[in-house]
Amino acid sequence: PLDTCGNGGILKYLKADGTSIQGLEISQYAVNRLRGEGLTMHQGRLPRLPLPDTTYDVVVASQVLEHPADVFAQEIARVLKPDG
Repeated sequence: PLDTCGNGGILKYLKADGTSIQGLEISQYAVNRLRGEGLTMHQGRLPRLPLPDTTYDVVVASQVLEHPADVFAQEIARVLKPDG
C-alpha cells in the first residue's frame, strides 16, 4: 500500500503487521525522519502523485479532503494496479 503519512502512524502500524508499504509526504523533514525509521518514503505534493503507473495494490489517503477530489481520484486510479 501507499499512504500519505504525516507522522507515519498508519505506516508503522501496517509495517508492524508485515505489510509492504510506502509513504508519500510533502515535508522533506518528515520524509527523512521516517526513512531513518526504516520506512520507504516519497516526497511530493498532492493532488499529483510522483509515482509510477499501476504499481500499488492499495492506496490509503488520510487528511486529504482539501485537495481537488477529481484530480486526486484520477491519480489514485493511475497508480493502482488494475485489480487494486
